[in-house]
Amino acid sequence: MVLTTAALAAATVLVAAGCVASGPDPATEGTWAGTITTEGDVTTVVNESGSLWGGPAALVEEASIGVASGEPWYMLGHISGVAASGDRIYVADQSVPAVRAYTRGGEYVGDLGREGQGPGEYVYIAAIDVADDGRVFVHARNQRRVNVYASTGEFLASHALPFTMTDSMVVALDGTTHGPVLAGPEDVYYRTAYGYQAHGPDGPHGSILVPPRFEFEPPHVAGPRSLPVPHAPNYTWAMAPNGALIAGVSNEYSFTVVRPDGSELFVRRAYEPIPIEEEERQDAIRSTEDFMQRYEDSQAWEGPPVPHFKSAYLRFMPTRSGELWVIRPGTSEVWGRLKPGERVWRDNYIVDAFARDGRYLGEVELPAGARGAIGVYVTNHGGPFAWVSDDVVIMPVEDTDGIIKVKRYRLTPPGEVANK
Repeated sequence: MVLTTAALAAATVLVAAGCVASGPDPATEGTWAGTITTEGDVTTVVNESGSLWGGPAALVEEASIGVASGEPWYMLGHISGVAASGDRIYVADQSVPAVRAYTRGGEYVGDLGREGQGPGEYVYIAAIDVADDGRVFVHARNQRRVNVYASTGEFLASHALPFTMTDSMVVALDGTTHGPVLAGPEDVYYRTAYGYQAHGPDGPHGSILVPPRFEFEPPHVAGPRSLPVPHAPNYTWAMAPNGALIAGVSNEYSFTVVRPDGSELFVRRAYEPIPIEEEERQDAIRSTEDFMQRYEDSQAWEGPPVPHFKSAYLRFMPTRSGELWVIRPGTSEVWGRLKPGERVWRDNYIVDAFARDGRYLGEVELPAGARGAIGVYVTNHGGPFAWVSDDVVIMPVEDTDGIIKVKRYRLTPPGEVANK
């Protein structure tokens, strides 16, 4: 659904006092200012300025897993997923491959399943997640199936999950497993082609859940491959564990949430666009032209210009407790050079958190070394870069010595940090 300017202008200013924010409860309503209106089944939230937290929230480290050398179950490699339930933290390490179980304090408990092709075994672990009852779900992508384990580690069952261009798996709070399936005739390489469908022991069931679609055509460079314009806005969407579907076009900071009951939440936020340096723009054009010269007949750029500002956001990451983390691009820096004169740029990511009611909670200050995991998620090559429920955050990071670790953090609003 697209709301008109007139509808937004008709919003009524709400007094913040007495409202309750989701996630870590701020001591006050912070500096949030905005408007909320409801017409029928559609609620519109316009975040005009400030935040409920009144500033960035910190991730305060409470436990760490991972060492440079020592026992093998503490030496981590390619982390393809993390999750937590009860007193357990689960880590999928694709470099072994293994699904390790640890206590909340980081002490190794044991493995779930093992490498192989048999029942309860896996070869490529694309993602893991948990249900509210403690069951652990492991997406064994190459086998096109999901293995289900008890919280104590016993193998319970497995069922099929379709193989797609993404590593997506969404486990609902009740344990229903959803996988991406083609929902339309669009090109299979684009997210607009997909919806989610529930899968179980008897195969797919229920209707395909299709996120909101918008009248938007991503800008492309002319040529046989129709290459996307670097840094251009795009359509993105996600499914939350509570069944909600979130979607938006990043040419502005707004998105729509469709809840399982059919009601809609339209969220808009005022923000300061991040400029793109002219050097980065020109390097993006040269890189695209180089690709065209190698694989196509075209030799020069023919298409819309590279934007002067970055898109409003890159991806949505719903949390287990119902909040929404929005990953957006920050400033860029030169990461390296593929060859003389050819620079490679990479983003510094920013994470914004929104409450369940659509109000802006504030920015989440990311730990050093988190960029790699976020980058994999942003490019759609892996599952969520963190497991988040209320104020508990489990996230893989790489320290300054290149050691991969999984850390448990407490999401802490600025007032609480100052009091520590």
